[in-house]
Amino acid sequence: MNNKHFQKQKGLSLVEVLVSFAIFGLLSVSLMSIFTATVNTQTVVLQHQAIMNEANFAIDYMGRAIRLARADNSTSGSGACTGTIDTNYSDTTSSFTEIKFLSYDPMANGGVGAYCCRKFALNTTNHTIYEYKSSTMLASDFPATGTAITSSQVIVNNLTFVAQNRALSDYKQPMVTISLDMVPNGRRIVPIPEIRVQTSLSQRNLNISSD
Repeated sequence: MNNKHFQKQKGLSLVEVLVSFAIFGLLSVSLMSIFTATVNTQTVVLQHQAIMNEANFAIDYMGRAIRLARADNSTSGSGACTGTIDTNYSDTTSSFTEIKFLSYDPMANGGVGAYCCRKFALNTTNHTIYEYKSSTMLASDFPATGTAITSSQVIVNNLTFVAQNRALSDYKQPMVTISLDMVPNGRRIVPIPEIRVQTSLSQRNLNISSD
């Protein structure tokens, strides 16, 4: 009978197993930290892009309407839009968070185009900018609910309108300065992305009475 020689196999000791688990744990933590940092960076980039897009759209949309404003005089609304005859803009709210003016709307009057009373305002409850557009030159004809021009993806913390040279009698070019402060909504990464914009717009129409 042949003698069989069995080779003794040596397994891992408890210390070696514990060391292996420790190394695996460290690698897992490092990989998770890298993954989390990558996700956070991507989130910040997307949030920056979102507030940039929202701010650019809001400023451009409001700016085009404000630049096309005309004086609220006796040949137009007789002050029924701005609240005071012979003025171009009304920003007389205590917080300057809204502005009213007469502006040309090419879609009004069945697509023929006409001047109508418009208002941009910040709703401080849901932090959204709304547009209110009357079908006439009267502020009293504003709809009860405005049209949102910023989405739920952003929070508008501040919006102010400051009008200069509003009176028709001063013969100076009317200007409106818009200040906007916006942050992303939803999950936030510290430091929170924020955009602050300030721009001044000059009215295109001449500030000269046509009476």
